[in-house]
This record gives sequence, C-alpha cells and structure tokens, in this order.
Amino acid sequence: MLEMIIIVYSMYTFIKVYISVMQIGYINEEKRKTPVLMSADKYLVAGNYAVANGKLGILTTFIDYFSFLFWVLIGFSWLSSTLLIDNMILEAVVFLFGFIFLNGLIASPFEWYQKFYIDERFGFNKMTPKMYVLDTLKSTLLFVVIGGAIFVLLAWILSSYETWWIWGFVAMFSIAVMANVLAPTFMALFNTFSPLEEGELKSEISKMMEEVGLKNDGIFVMDASKRDSRLNAFFLEDWVNLSVWSCLIRS
Repeated sequence: MLEMIIIVYSMYTFIKVYISVMQIGYINEEKRKTPVLMSADKYLVAGNYAVANGKLGILTTFIDYFSFLFWVLIGFSWLSSTLLIDNMILEAVVFLFGFIFLNGLIASPFEWYQKFYIDERFGFNKMTPKMYVLDTLKSTLLFVVIGGAIFVLLAWILSSYETWWIWGFVAMFSIAVMANVLAPTFMALFNTFSPLEEGELKSEISKMMEEVGLKNDGIFVMDASKRDSRLNAFFLEDWVNLSVWSCLIRS
C-alpha cells in the first residue's frame, strides 16, 4: 500500500513539474508578443513575474516531494516514537502540531524569498520584515488556539463514536459556517477597515449589487496596501441572512 502511495505521488509530482516547465516555456515565448489588454512594458513584466513564480514553484514542488518521502518513510514513525504521551487525544494533537510545525519551518524560507525577493523585485511588496514577523506570530497564535481546539474536538470524536465520519462532518461544517461569520473579526487583527466614502465608486458598486439582487449592508476600504501594491476586491456573505453584508475593497 505504501509503495502504491509513493508511486502515485511521484507520478503526480512528475506531471506537475512537467506542466510547470511547459508553462514557463510558453510564457517566455508569448511575453514578447504584442499585448492586447495592456502596454508592452507591463505585459513583459507580467510575463517575467509569472516565470519567476513558476521557477520557484518547481523548486517548492521538489521540496514538497522529498518532504513527503521523508514523512512516509521515516518521519511519522520517528515523530510518533518521540512523543511519550499516554493520553490518546493529547498525543494526536501534539503529533499534528509537530508535523505542521516542521513543515512550516521547511516552507518559511521560500515564503520569505517569494515576498522579499520576487515580489520586491517586481514592485509588489510593501511589507517590512517586522510586519512579516508580526503577521506570522499573529497567524501562528490564531492557529495554535483555534486549530488546537479543532484538533482536540476531532480527536475526541474519533475516539468516542463509531460513526465518527458523520459527527466529524457535522463538526467541520459547523466550524466552516462559524468561520465565515467571524471572518471580518479575524481579518481585523491584521488590517484596518473604514467605510468607503460617498462617490461614484460606491454608487456603482451599490447599483451593481442591486441589479443582481444582493442586499448591501456595508462597503469598506481595507488598508492592505501597506503589505501589497496589487489591487483586489471581494465580498463576504452572511449565510444566516443569505445576503452580502460587507463588500471590502483593498486600497
């Protein structure tokens, strides 16, 4: 069974790398052609950025592959043997945290390189190292507290019910709904929101939402530009009232 899993994942990795290599070659050929929707300079920059990300993606794919081999061959048994805990639920939680923590350590240099070299070189990054560290600490703390509670709940369900898959689904679905409702609260830990000023933009957004039958309970500006110069806009839905209760524009 283990050999089959390794073979399947190896084939998946090979296909993924092959597609990435072909995509990089295609972008390198296309990026110097005459663009349709943007200027030639911006089109070339977009192509170079995609190529840089593609090359980094190939490297991280290989890292993920060798990490996978490590865990399935010796990593899981080694980690399990080092956890001398009698409580099954606590052992499962510590095991998961150990696995995620070690994988995070492996991935962190590549995330840093993506943010402070590739994005910086192409003028997208506005985040400082201090801000990056603070964001990492905040997200890690949230994950430890919330993720730990979820892990404990799932481990308890697995050990307590024969029909654990049913109760596990109910628990995860409930958590997903709650996460959607509390999303703005979590995002407020990293960003500041302020109401969008009256004007043409707000009027057009409100008009567009009315035309498609969505209830608009607020349009806000999020100060994400302190981290990234790229623009974005998105909606948050209220699953209880079945309405769009916040439209957040990243400035």
